[in-house]
Amino acid sequence: MAPAFDTDTPVLVPDRIDFRGRHRWVLWPVLQYRVVTPLIHDPAVNPFQRAILGLARAGVRKVPEFASHLALEPEFAQLVQDELRTSNYLDEHGAVTRKGLEALDDGFLDPQRVVVTHVYQDPFTGVLWPAAVPSPLLVGARWTSRERAEVELASAGKSRPITPIVVPVPPDTAFETPSADDIVEAVSLGSQAATRGTGEGRWHQRAPQRVATRVSLVTTGQPVYVPVAVLLLSGKSEGGDAGASTWLAFSPFSGKSSQMLRHLIVSRGDEFPPLRRTIELLMNRPLEAFFAEFEKLSDQLQHQYEERFEQWFGSSIREHRRLVELLTVLDWHCRLARRPGPQSPQIGIAATAAWQIQELLLRQMVLDHPARYPVRGQEHLRDWQQLLEACRKLKLHPKEYQCVSNKEKRLREALRNPHKSNVPELLAALAVSAAEHGQEHPFSGLAARRPNLLSDLTAASKIRNRAAHGSQDVIPIEQLELSRRLAIETTAASLQVPVPEDALTTD
Repeated sequence: MAPAFDTDTPVLVPDRIDFRGRHRWVLWPVLQYRVVTPLIHDPAVNPFQRAILGLARAGVRKVPEFASHLALEPEFAQLVQDELRTSNYLDEHGAVTRKGLEALDDGFLDPQRVVVTHVYQDPFTGVLWPAAVPSPLLVGARWTSRERAEVELASAGKSRPITPIVVPVPPDTAFETPSADDIVEAVSLGSQAATRGTGEGRWHQRAPQRVATRVSLVTTGQPVYVPVAVLLLSGKSEGGDAGASTWLAFSPFSGKSSQMLRHLIVSRGDEFPPLRRTIELLMNRPLEAFFAEFEKLSDQLQHQYEERFEQWFGSSIREHRRLVELLTVLDWHCRLARRPGPQSPQIGIAATAAWQIQELLLRQMVLDHPARYPVRGQEHLRDWQQLLEACRKLKLHPKEYQCVSNKEKRLREALRNPHKSNVPELLAALAVSAAEHGQEHPFSGLAARRPNLLSDLTAASKIRNRAAHGSQDVIPIEQLELSRRLAIETTAASLQVPVPEDALTTD
């Protein structure tokens, strides 16, 4: 008989229960299995181990020979050889053992520990979470409706009542027992998440049979709910533009944001409208904005784009999750829009993403570089004259000041709170801020590259407006390419890296 999720299903108490900022709680269903499994910290044979095992198989035995062949310091070669002997991959004479041959053949280290723990399976996809809990703490829930419950969470001397929405499992859902190699991987990744703060990524190869045969399932899958915190991540104040915000889902096991869990929530929102509405209320976004185009792309495609952006902008791009998402949507839909035939939906999506990148980065530039207005020493000048002087200082074309707002009250408000400003006020604030801070301001670098910068940004904003408001006019691909190039240049300026010229070409 298949396990059932009902009002008697217990709730796992997570280690982390305190989250700052706007957030909602979701009770996510999982199947809990008690298992006995090898624990592997580093599954792959590293290059030094592989090289010395290979030389030993070829008859090399002495440390000086290892060091000479591999151009290593003798002390380091001795360290690697001792490690291989401790693991019984080399015998006392330096010859390769049967275990060493197996590791050399499949590239997988033999586990040194066996643990008794619990693993957790998503009932909708059958995937095991990268998590392992040796002694889970379970509590009951009091249901207030078919969709909501009350739970008292207690951890590390703290107590917190929550009223999460409960994600149901259809009664006809089929559950498949996890495989042995999936269990090994989930437990080992869960251990990495607990000790190193990582562990969401998958292994590049499955555990070999010699490891998988050491796994035992002690119990069948027990229905359990796990509390998931969904947190609003925003660079704006209340009431500002939602284009600069995103949301994160936090794993109840690691306490870290989980891209895997985020995908699960997005896909389940199609089947369970109350979950969808919960995220919408948190984000304060319209219905269609919840299912962001980024979420529709495959994990493999997202990973390819992340690697591309790291080549373009450096490793610091990883710290800007929302920016990576928007760049991915922009580049992917630009590629689709370049294909022959009508592509207006793709152009609209790409144009919107391009301007959201500008809003996200340009508003932050103003916040990071506060400026005074009226400009010190120019109080006697009229507003348009002060903006003209700012444009001249940035070496923009003289008529560029006509693209921005010259209303003192609005400009001062934009400098204080750029997230509430419209485009003309935002551009005026950027010009004043960049003129005051000079070359240390990212916008100054953009202006040096584009004498018509304010005009170009205004055009990109108008392209986005046409796409967002459902204009029947066809947006020329050339205008979209301008928006894309601007977004690439602004990203490079914000991250303080050179503009990647290969990123400006179309592929």
